[in-house]
Amino acid sequence: MRHLKLLLVFPILLNTLFISGQTIYLEGTVKNVDNEEAIPNITILTKDGKIGTATNHKGEFSLSVSPSFADSYLFFSGIGFKRDSILITKDSDKYIIKLRPEIYVLQDVYVIPDSTLITLLKNAFNKIADNYPLKPSAYLGFYRESMQDETNEHINFTESVLHTYKDSYIQPSGLPGQIEIIKSRKRNFKNIGSFYLGGPFLIINMDAVLNKRRCIDPRHFSEYEYQFNGVVSKGRESFYSISWKKKDSKKDINKSTMYIEKESLAYAEFIEEEIELSSQSRIKDIRISQQVVYEKIHNLWVLKYLTYKNSHIDKIVNNSRLGIVEYVTTTVQFDNVLPIPFERRLGRTESISITAD
Repeated sequence: MRHLKLLLVFPILLNTLFISGQTIYLEGTVKNVDNEEAIPNITILTKDGKIGTATNHKGEFSLSVSPSFADSYLFFSGIGFKRDSILITKDSDKYIIKLRPEIYVLQDVYVIPDSTLITLLKNAFNKIADNYPLKPSAYLGFYRESMQDETNEHINFTESVLHTYKDSYIQPSGLPGQIEIIKSRKRNFKNIGSFYLGGPFLIINMDAVLNKRRCIDPRHFSEYEYQFNGVVSKGRESFYSISWKKKDSKKDINKSTMYIEKESLAYAEFIEEEIELSSQSRIKDIRISQQVVYEKIHNLWVLKYLTYKNSHIDKIVNNSRLGIVEYVTTTVQFDNVLPIPFERRLGRTESISITAD
């Protein structure tokens, strides 16, 4: 038995992978190995990152690939779970895939003076030049946005492969990133009108390090209250856990937490919950949560995953809805990166669904 394998696969007798003409059809269910609960919003990608999907609220997925992908791997990943893969074959069964949770484990708890905490935060900010790309970088990634109703049924979803260009993390411009849609598809299940979640430019806007968010910028430390939570571990790495909030905010400080890798002082993750926005003409009671995870690739940290959730009530039909945006980086380029030609760039306020197939 492979004791170190992070993803457990249990084939069912019913054979549901088949070749139809020029297509291999894959389907299955993803569950939490600890409690057998279905895991929604797990990203599923081929090795090249150009074909993918995500699990629905029941943890189910289906995917069609070319026969050329036979004997290659299908990868499963999501925030909070360990990544792994299964082999695509022409005679495989329907799969129940069980992922192991990946969580922070509290390692050390101790009190440090506020001045020491501020020094730690300053040092992390000053290490951005060592930890993140100094030159423009390019990324290929899988993007998915979806809307669910009060019963967690999908209203619609859009899936895309995106090419992202980012400026230097040291001296980004006023518009520090560009996005190109490589390919995209959209599915509507219910006609409820449109709602803009923020679109693929969340990949740029939610990058706290690229944008030098005020909460990490020493020039604005006086606007925030910080709390040191201790040292935590995930896998073999250790991180400083630090929570923050605006000084005039009534929000619980533990609703916003950053994790700084202990050895390099790189920002590894930002988690924010219960971000409240004022009501708009059609929607009310807006609450947002978001999570950004960075990963070290070729000795540089880059944005690997993000998830953005927007729950609200539609005033017209008086129903609650949940919008979810998910993104995973599949390929990174650091050398000889050029801006995306203007005619291929997605507009910053342009909805990705407009260009979807």
